Amino acid sequence: MILIVTLVFFSGLGMVYFGLSQRRPILIVTAHPDDECMFFSPVILSLLKWDIPVDLLCLSSGNYYGSGRIRCDELRRSVNILGIRHHRLICDKQLPDNPRKVWPPERVQKYISKAVRKWHSKTVISFDTSGVSGHLNHCQIYSALTKMPLGISEVFVYCLKTYDSLLKYCTPFIVLLAFCLERKYVFCVPLSGTLTPHKAMLQHQSQLLWFRYLYMVFASYMYINVLFPLKRSENVQF
Repeated sequence: MILIVTLVFFSGLGMVYFGLSQRRPILIVTAHPDDECMFFSPVILSLLKWDIPVDLLCLSSGNYYGSGRIRCDELRRSVNILGIRHHRLICDKQLPDNPRKVWPPERVQKYISKAVRKWHSKTVISFDTSGVSGHLNHCQIYSALTKMPLGISEVFVYCLKTYDSLLKYCTPFIVLLAFCLERKYVFCVPLSGTLTPHKAMLQHQSQLLWFRYLYMVFASYMYINVLFPLKRSENVQF
């Protein structure tokens, strides 16, 4: 009941404060196939509800266990279900799916800059310094974004807030925190699309171990996203 009330109350609230009334394209930057639905579904679906184009840049094929080709196909199906306009998946040996390999920030920056220019993105959304799950590849996207040269390109960056491990699975408590403290950048899955993140996640069959089903039911990131702006003295130059 709390979840339903929250979805109704917050649905679209972030749009008012987020400055997205001009409906300019938004770029979501992820590290692996399935990140888009595991972590960013609420903001993606909220933006699309308001007719704001959403594009996706995924910086690796998720080939850590040798299933990169399969995961490329899974990502394509997930993107179609979520309604993402364009997507690009990067296969670069310098950006491997590996929690122990450091990604060169200039490589990450290069692909983000290309996507921003190609799709005329005005806002970039990605992970924060903790990367939600703590995966090194997630964290390095944030690091690369903070090191982008400064300029006046009018491209703004927002980061997905990471919560404590226990809080991640206490959706009602996250809802209360968001309502009381962080309303400006809260995005909930629209009520009409409550199960869409789950449908998208089910396309990633190669990743559906037993604990992923628990994640789909209980993880707050399947229902609500809280973003915060990347603090820079100027906009990020792309």
